[in-house]
Amino acid sequence: MKPMYYALFIGALIFCSCSQLEENEALPSFLYVESFEFETTDQNQGTDAQDLPHAWINVGGDFVGTWELPALIPLNYEGNFPCIFNPGMIINGISTLPEINEAMDPYRVDIELVRGETDTIRPVIRYDSTTVFKLVNDFDRSAHDFREDLDGNPFTALSISDDAFEGKAGVIRLSEEHPIALLTHRLDFTGIPLNSNQKFLELHYKNDVPFELGIRSYDENGNPDDEYFVGLNPSSEWKKAYIEYTDIIDFFEASRMRVLIGAALPADRQEGVIRLDNIKFLHEN
Repeated sequence: MKPMYYALFIGALIFCSCSQLEENEALPSFLYVESFEFETTDQNQGTDAQDLPHAWINVGGDFVGTWELPALIPLNYEGNFPCIFNPGMIINGISTLPEINEAMDPYRVDIELVRGETDTIRPVIRYDSTTVFKLVNDFDRSAHDFREDLDGNPFTALSISDDAFEGKAGVIRLSEEHPIALLTHRLDFTGIPLNSNQKFLELHYKNDVPFELGIRSYDENGNPDDEYFVGLNPSSEWKKAYIEYTDIIDFFEASRMRVLIGAALPADRQEGVIRLDNIKFLHEN
């Protein structure tokens, strides 16, 4: 090869190599994050059926965003990085209120990120070992917790049904003759921490009329004060809800409290049915 052509050939190789290197350096690395898989570690933790549609993600100590799952996430990282995936829940049935579920441990893993390549992550998470369960009721036994009938009407008392999310469910029936249902569980929750730690109710529900959830707190003389603060609209399919009790418990300083369930038959309905399953009340310690 003549010297001039040789020089041109070598120059072309260098140019192509540099261009390819620059192109590779411009490419992001990718994480493809599928849905969270949740596992209980104890039968006393109740169902492992969760609805955790968002992930808060940290890479190498940097927060890289909140993502609705599944998600393909471009990253400006290359190399081995510790990654943290925090599960996110929808608060009070409102899709615009996602929040980290702090009662669950985040998923942690070291990932080798390569520009132009995709790593697929399937996060497996569990409840934090310090999470306290004040109530776990799946209605699979006849002696359920929600037997405190506040309206004094046996017709609207909660009964057991085979139409359940899993196993059996609790059911509340309303009619024109019996349009109001008010109930709670038998025993007070005590020792609730009055600070910023998360406190919330988990439940599955299916209903053809709306219902409300609330809190019974007590004044200094032990007199109950009932407040309903969240309503859930009708759903023809089973849904999972996470009801945030943190602020209202802290506001009322309700270290002793109960969960309230209430419903009123709408004026345009002749009857209504509310089905409940897998009710849990839990908080961080």
